[in-house]
Amino acid sequence: FSGPRAQLSRGFSASCAKTNGCGGGLARHVYSLMQNQGIVTGGTNGCKPYWGIGEGTDHFQGGATAPPCPSVCEPGYERSLASDKFVAPGAGGYREIWPTNAQGNVDAKSYMVSKGPLSFGIYANSPFMGYSSGVFDSGCGSNPNHEVVAIGWGSNYWLGLNSWGTGWGLAGGFKVATCIVTDWTILGDLTASNSNYPSLPGSGPPVPTPAPVPTPMPAFTVSGDCEMDGLKCVKSKNYANTYGDSQSCTISKEFGEIQVEAFSTERSWDTLTVNGRKFSGTSGPHEVVPTTDIVWRSDSSVVAGGWRICQKETAPPPASPVTPSPTPSPPAATPRPTPYPTPYPTPYPTPY
Repeated sequence: FSGPRAQLSRGFSASCAKTNGCGGGLARHVYSLMQNQGIVTGGTNGCKPYWGIGEGTDHFQGGATAPPCPSVCEPGYERSLASDKFVAPGAGGYREIWPTNAQGNVDAKSYMVSKGPLSFGIYANSPFMGYSSGVFDSGCGSNPNHEVVAIGWGSNYWLGLNSWGTGWGLAGGFKVATCIVTDWTILGDLTASNSNYPSLPGSGPPVPTPAPVPTPMPAFTVSGDCEMDGLKCVKSKNYANTYGDSQSCTISKEFGEIQVEAFSTERSWDTLTVNGRKFSGTSGPHEVVPTTDIVWRSDSSVVAGGWRICQKETAPPPASPVTPSPTPSPPAATPRPTPYPTPYPTPYPTPY
């Protein structure tokens, strides 16, 4: 598990752990997901890239819930979502150290030396959002609201990595006083023999390039200020950047059951209307089947991150069973002729 494609999907983890959403981002929820259901690949070329837009610092003044847990990979991905999952039952053997204590800090250091980065909780307050250098120590003793990763320590601090982009803190990293760490979550053993780790796409021997096939037309139509994204998805104009003012578009009802991949609009004013119901804010029409055309409209003022919806993929029908041809009966054996009559007929069966 190495190389640029060797990363599990943080977007899938946030959407699928803990009741179909982020649930606070607790590491133990993600480890339980890895234990029981598995996590697919992420990154730009993975099964499910991250759905967030921009840097973490772009969202300090507001937030959004994770989209619903997806059932399919990105259009054009090499394999199905089910076959892309990395399942590690040993991940369920995690140990949560809450609250932190002296022995827990010793165990955290031991884990980092032998295994690698370790997740921990902190209270991300306003001063932390503005952190740029030094050892952060504002908010000791608070309850956590954010999960980060420790990669080392110094004489009076822990060295960590955040998820807010390289423009924040120490190029994305930070130093915090010991009292800032609220809890550690030590991951279980991922090397258990019952783990299921599929090969990464592209890691096997080269496959002959198949002959190109004509690109099929989508089963629905799109008109106006929306954009096709592959053959099965539609997104607001400029997604994954903000859409514009006074935009509108229509998607024909043949789109079928909707899978919401991302949804963030100005609440009540910028709406996606399906079957007469107007969806806005962060609540999209997930798993709704349109019976009339889908209509998108934004007003002339505030904009937001936008949306992306895809058709629900259906499994191909099972192949018809092949009835084997009946096996022909072997030809009857031709009795060997007796060249001479048996001189002494046997009156009784031979016992041996």
